[in-house]
Amino acid sequence: PALLLSSCASANTNKPVQLHVRDFGAEPSADNIHSALNAAAEAVKAIDGPVEILFEPGAVYRISLPDDTELAGIESRFSDQYAWTIRNATNLSINGQGATLLITDPEIGGIAMVDSSHIELKNFFVDYDPLPHFESTITAVNLEEYWFELKIDDGFPEPDSPNFERAKAAYGNWGLTIRDEGNGRVRYGPAAIFADRWEDVSAKYITETQRLEEHQEHQENEAKQLGDLSALVFKNTLARVWRFYPSKDGSNFSGLNNPLRTSGLKVGDRYVHMARNWSQIFKAEDCDHVLWEGLTIYASPGLAYYPRGSSHHTIRDCHNAIKSGRIFSTTSDGVHARGTRGHLLIENCSFDGMADDGINVHSSALSVAEVLAPNQIAVKKHTFSVRPGDLLQQVRAATASIMEQATVQAVADQGGTWLVTLEKPLANVVAGDNFYNLSEAATPFTVRNCHFKNYRGRGVLISAVGGTIENCTFEMPEGWGIVLHYETTKWAEGPLAYDLKVLNNTFHGKGSPDHAAIRTEITTPGGAEVDGRPFHNIRIEGNRFHDYAQPVMDIHHARNITIRDNRVFCSSETPRKRAEYAAIELFDCENVTIEELAVEDAKAGAAVKIAADCAQDIKIDTETLKLDMAEGCKPILDQRKE
Repeated sequence: PALLLSSCASANTNKPVQLHVRDFGAEPSADNIHSALNAAAEAVKAIDGPVEILFEPGAVYRISLPDDTELAGIESRFSDQYAWTIRNATNLSINGQGATLLITDPEIGGIAMVDSSHIELKNFFVDYDPLPHFESTITAVNLEEYWFELKIDDGFPEPDSPNFERAKAAYGNWGLTIRDEGNGRVRYGPAAIFADRWEDVSAKYITETQRLEEHQEHQENEAKQLGDLSALVFKNTLARVWRFYPSKDGSNFSGLNNPLRTSGLKVGDRYVHMARNWSQIFKAEDCDHVLWEGLTIYASPGLAYYPRGSSHHTIRDCHNAIKSGRIFSTTSDGVHARGTRGHLLIENCSFDGMADDGINVHSSALSVAEVLAPNQIAVKKHTFSVRPGDLLQQVRAATASIMEQATVQAVADQGGTWLVTLEKPLANVVAGDNFYNLSEAATPFTVRNCHFKNYRGRGVLISAVGGTIENCTFEMPEGWGIVLHYETTKWAEGPLAYDLKVLNNTFHGKGSPDHAAIRTEITTPGGAEVDGRPFHNIRIEGNRFHDYAQPVMDIHHARNITIRDNRVFCSSETPRKRAEYAAIELFDCENVTIEELAVEDAKAGAAVKIAADCAQDIKIDTETLKLDMAEGCKPILDQRKE
């Protein structure tokens, strides 16, 4: 390799220098290619110009951290542990050529790119061995003593593995049911069942099975009992039966009371339990001009694709996929884009089998710890970035009211807080206010030609500015395809979304959704009244909605909304989710225009519902309203008049 690098470094060409990982000791037969990949990355630094690192097409490479690596521990939730970390790279392309990275530590992430520019990662599959979750079948449920038992499928880890216990620190020790509803619809949860503790109860079943087998010829009733149990509990192996004790009172991270009853958990249910943490398969942090293309992830202990503070980032032809023989893929979000600056493009991607949202685009709150002067605030450290010249937006956390904007003059590290000096004084800032950095609000972002399949959670969750979501297909069982959401305390992701276009998408409800296809919502502390209508400048045009049997748009606290040329279809055979509903429902809205709306739904009571708290400037073009609805339904249900 040294001779190759010497000759290439002196060549003056735009064609990238190609390095093959086998030349650095990365062979498919190796137990761990971590050191070999680090050597390849180090060799890149000696080359002046673009470089391409190649893997063997179709090969499987095992990778982890070195055996003597000390993990950061429970307090970090393993959020900064990666099989391979690339720093300060420029003009680098990493091409797997269809190779698989098999990560052998279920608590660490995959590949991290940090402080790099013009970097590409292409054509990999990623899987884990052992997996960071197990798949199982429920064998017993006891609501009185509040426990359930399950038999773990062969080939999956058991929960005595240390990562399951350590996942409690990352609020990641939970599971969910997976139920095939037919018609291509598989429902994941959505109730999250957190476990306080668990125990191996295989021994008692093995003992009972042996006793029944010994007396099988003489005791027909017991033999029948054995046959019944064998079909479920003892298939393939007698062991691997565990009892879980979940939280009943909502004291866990989910806050869900009585999860066994809420989830409807029953014998025979398929169930997945995760050792979820805050790792990520692919991370780009503080990078510029990044391309992720042709990547498929089969499993992950945390997020799948994680752009954080990066700019000009393209994610193309990337997938969260269920591997053959499994029913589940990744434990957390598909694409979780946090604090991105500049262009973000997500296209031709698909999401299937996950435990959380498909795409989440947002920044994080700069929560005011102390007001030091009218133009100077101390903010709690979080996962945001803030730089001189950035534009901040002030939000009153108690009511989600948008206050003022100001440009950052200076930033100083004070240990637990950042001292932010603004270019102008603000008249009304109090401790607890949230500021959001509009300079890292993913402006502009585009989600295009993506497919959202069966999984738990939302399609696209937006707390960002200046985005377009177009030509996508949404089929998630819970129904909520595009959600503009703001809550001020738990996650406090922001800013509140505006300047958004939702164009030419297709939403398939199949009669099972729990939520509207397009929804805007705000959650305030204690349910306080929202001050103002902060979601604004939104265009919803050319979309098609099929078989929701409930509202397809549920719009709250919004202004300056255009809804044009949308079609709503619902067959008479589709089960009704609500006794009364309108295809589009507006709450606390102003300056809304609805044109060219077509509704074919014999179950809806109205085409449009206008709640009493809406302003007077709601304009519906009745001349272009095309309705095929039940006799007696109201085209427009205007509760302001009532």
